Amino acid sequence: MSTNNIFSLNKEYLLEILKGWNEPSYRVDQILNWIYKKGEWDPEKMSNLPTNLRNKLKEFFSFDLPHIVDKKDAGNTTKYLLQLSDGENIETVLIKHHNRNTICVSVQVGCSFSCKFCATGLIGLKRNLKVNEIIGQVLIVQKELWEKGERISNVVFMGMGEPLANYDAVIRSIEILNSGWGFGIGSKHITISTVGIVPKIYDLAKEKVKVKLAISLHAPDNELRNQIIPINKKYPIEELLESAWFYANVTKRRITFEYVLIKDFNDKPEHANKLSLLLRGKNAHVNLIPWNKVKEYPWEPSDIYSIKKFKEILDKNGINTTLRISYGSKIRAGCGQLRASYLSMRRLNYEKNSD
Repeated sequence: MSTNNIFSLNKEYLLEILKGWNEPSYRVDQILNWIYKKGEWDPEKMSNLPTNLRNKLKEFFSFDLPHIVDKKDAGNTTKYLLQLSDGENIETVLIKHHNRNTICVSVQVGCSFSCKFCATGLIGLKRNLKVNEIIGQVLIVQKELWEKGERISNVVFMGMGEPLANYDAVIRSIEILNSGWGFGIGSKHITISTVGIVPKIYDLAKEKVKVKLAISLHAPDNELRNQIIPINKKYPIEELLESAWFYANVTKRRITFEYVLIKDFNDKPEHANKLSLLLRGKNAHVNLIPWNKVKEYPWEPSDIYSIKKFKEILDKNGINTTLRISYGSKIRAGCGQLRASYLSMRRLNYEKNSD
């Protein structure tokens, strides 16, 4: 079977391949239309292609996609556990809100950054995802939505893994998501969420497609952030914010700061006041996120009084703030939680059957 997966490729590459086959260029548009507009991934069913071309496509390209091994629903949130061709598992989340369908995609199997509140950090890094494995997540969820007459409107690189640590694959995926021949999702509807790899933020500012940037801040000073986000020791808050404001100036995009609220750690009024001082007068928005508890960590989620007080202080200081209600706790929607639950159950079943 070919390892040249068609879901990793852009239009220019396909044009070169088909040119070598002496096929007219419009055949590429037909192929891409089948894949990204009609959701058909079997060359045999691409009815307006000649039989000879269909056979060449099957021989030359792989059309493999991840497949769903588990799926959990809770209100407007659906979490998918997907299996890749090598047996590894990743998570993808669909969030439905009013007229928006937002998909959160993974970029790595596991993560090497070991943030001290995230279930994915407990896994460690297994490997980076390939472009086709990133795009495959979107295709699988999109196909389900097509059946309901809906489509994905927003993509957030905020699942398992650090997007800027798999930079090239993420940038190539964004091209497919954004291009008219691909999903046709506008750049303002694509967000990269990063823990803060400063040099890559500067690189991202130079890219052709100006996506939105979300930074996982989670603390208002280096002393606290060092305790839960180890990379802060390499790229402290001052450097991180400098790169963020550079990105905002170049792209004219507002920066979003993600702030997970952890009881008695980062949720006190003094923390809200410090955060206000960092962001006041800047083109910034804060997403306050009640923490989804992970049993391996000693923390507890903030209580509702502390959450409301924190937001009240930010609002009073003129910081644009949203409280992001967590719909996913019932389905273990924190990054890595469903994967961990599935692997634990599979291990228990194996041990039971081995007795």
